[in-house]
Amino acid sequence: MAPGVLVAGTRKPRPTMIGTLLDIWKKRVIVSHFVSTLLTSSYRTKSLGFVWALLDPLLFMCVYYLVFGYLIAHRPRDFMLHIFIGVISFRFLNRTISQGASILRSQGGVIKEISFPKSVLPVSVMLARLFDLAAGWIVAIPLAIFFGAPPNGAWLVLPGLILIQAIFVTGLCFLTAYIGVFFADVQNILDVGLRLWFYMSPVLYPIALVQGKAAELNQPIIYQLYLLNPMTSMLQAYEGPVQLGQLPEPRFVIGAAIAAVVSFVVGLFVFSRAEGQIAKYV
Repeated sequence: MAPGVLVAGTRKPRPTMIGTLLDIWKKRVIVSHFVSTLLTSSYRTKSLGFVWALLDPLLFMCVYYLVFGYLIAHRPRDFMLHIFIGVISFRFLNRTISQGASILRSQGGVIKEISFPKSVLPVSVMLARLFDLAAGWIVAIPLAIFFGAPPNGAWLVLPGLILIQAIFVTGLCFLTAYIGVFFADVQNILDVGLRLWFYMSPVLYPIALVQGKAAELNQPIIYQLYLLNPMTSMLQAYEGPVQLGQLPEPRFVIGAAIAAVVSFVVGLFVFSRAEGQIAKYV
């Protein structure tokens, strides 16, 4: 054999991003299986089963309503809806990223025994947690009526906003899944980071509070930096139709969409480059 000539098949080509996406689509039956497994494992130990997907966010809202509506802040009723949407949106982000960080290690036995695209696992985590988010939005409808902001035509944009957040979260899930393979302690770091991210986002307070504080200090850069937080744009986009009953401001939708595209492309790129090596480390 001539020097420098490689025998066909001796080196498997590294997956591309497009190839990874095509593999996920081709193996959508496997995705469905893992989603079903993740949902079953989340609710099978509970007496009420999947009903808890509805009760859980509702009970959380009762706690926040008690604390912020009566004990501490005495917020107006419509602001309670702002808190609820912020909480369920952040729980979707939090749970997806946290579970994504350990999904490859937890499925190590399956990965070593069966050949399938590893990328289906982070996607399955996102879809399973998207079910929880959808349940939260179902609960949001009666809550909106109760808090005096009944759904109107502006709510029709919500599926598009949820899709934007799902794309954003999927990209982050790809990244944490990749990192979780090599660093077992990433879960602990994520818990701290996600908690900090929660309080640095306009969930328990209005964005006007940050804007006012920046103006008081004569430091408008503080507000501008605050707007760079992707979840700020995401939550403010939700606030338009849900709390204000109007279409979201374009700048927040555009900001959230840009963050989603960047997150997804970076996450998919990193994961697809390393996918062939994952079985060696889980």
